[in-house]
Amino acid sequence: MWGTFHTAQSVARQMVRQGRGGSMVFISSLFAFIPYPTSMAYNAAKAAVDHMAATIAGELTGHSIRVNCIQPGWTDTPGER
Repeated sequence: MWGTFHTAQSVARQMVRQGRGGSMVFISSLFAFIPYPTSMAYNAAKAAVDHMAATIAGELTGHSIRVNCIQPGWTDTPGER
């Protein structure tokens, strides 16, 4: 969450300075709103990313900066089995 915050802050400042608008894309998870057991820290961090993206979108709309948040579904990996 904090890495996402600091990166977004730096990118937003640069985009505003350049004055040409732009697009920011955040990667979240379905667990931002599905309370999956034993994953409280992950779930909370992804919920924070979702809310941060929505807040940043509202703050930057006047600068023609679009903000989206992608929530990819489950990916079949060995670590998930």
